[in-house]
Amino acid sequence: MRGARQLKSPHVGVGLHGLALVALRQSDLRETRARLEEALSLLDGRGSRSLRASALTHHGYVLLLLGERERALQVSEEALTEARRLRKDPLIATSTSVLASQFALAGDYPRARALCAEAVAVRRRLGARLRLVNALSNLGCVAILEDDYAEASAALEEALCLADEREMRDSVVLIQGNLALVSLFSGERALAETRLRQTMVLAREIGQKLCVIEALRGYAALAVSEGQHERGALLWGAAAGLTAQVGGDPSPATDKIRKQFLEPALAGADAAGFEAAVERGQKLTLEEAVEYALAAK
Repeated sequence: MRGARQLKSPHVGVGLHGLALVALRQSDLRETRARLEEALSLLDGRGSRSLRASALTHHGYVLLLLGERERALQVSEEALTEARRLRKDPLIATSTSVLASQFALAGDYPRARALCAEAVAVRRRLGARLRLVNALSNLGCVAILEDDYAEASAALEEALCLADEREMRDSVVLIQGNLALVSLFSGERALAETRLRQTMVLAREIGQKLCVIEALRGYAALAVSEGQHERGALLWGAAAGLTAQVGGDPSPATDKIRKQFLEPALAGADAAGFEAAVERGQKLTLEEAVEYALAAK
């Protein structure tokens, strides 16, 4: 009986939560979800409420990446409610950031932006410069979706400066990718290509598969904007194929890329040939896709 009780101890939940964060860093979303759900089943005591709120926040984030949007929204709202009840500013800032992502995906950009701005304000008040990097990055992402490239660039450049100073390579690669999107949507093709290359090289080096996939979509948009439809289709297909393997849901920017670049290109192109190239791209391995994207055009 004592052994059974120990297995159900909140201490085990703490360990599972730690393992979940390791899996998340490795982009293993399904393993992360499994570990978090185990942890949450154990973190139900009064003494573990803060850790439970943290686990709920991460759970909502992972569910979002896995495409389970309705459940992700429910979990994230529960996480923010719990954080506000505990009056824990760090948890509130994290929960608002994750919930903002839910609203961004739902197309409610004003509400997403308000939550992001709240997170930035809380991080500044706390002097939490490391966490401020993520809050600024999220604000920049939502500003991109609202076509406010000036605010997006300002937030992302500040975030990149902070991340560079502290050698936060995981954050650097995410921010570089989003700055590449700012350049892409602003029509600065040369700068977009430079930033996409920086993102792709670093993402491959540190094993950030999700960032590789996002960069592939950016490369696809850049290619079709320059009239290289087959190249764009192959890269777009590669991103889709790798998403199916790794798991996760395309970012809100994916739909923006499709509407602004892919659909106009297809309007005057060989649709059947484009789709055939997409199918070929879906068969590429991650390394093949990266090499193709980085190869001279």
